Amino acid sequence: AIFQSTSIMLSTFPAPEDYAGTIKGTFLWMNMFMMFFIFQSFSKLYLYQVKTVEAKSKDKPIPPFPEIKYYNNKDALAMLGDRLVGNTL
Repeated sequence: AIFQSTSIMLSTFPAPEDYAGTIKGTFLWMNMFMMFFIFQSFSKLYLYQVKTVEAKSKDKPIPPFPEIKYYNNKDALAMLGDRLVGNTL
């Protein structure tokens, strides 16, 4: 009786082709998420470079990198990168 129910279960198990859309969607989401991470990182590096050039040209102190990376809610580019990653998660 046990072997009969096992053969029924094996015959109704989905084929690997049935998972193709799920696997493609998962890889698409993972790639998109990684691209958002890369955008977030490079946007913070870009803003740090811009702020450094501005500070040098105006003879002001250069802002520390953690201030640009973690505590920056004034620049739209920084907020965009943070929101893309956060909302995708």
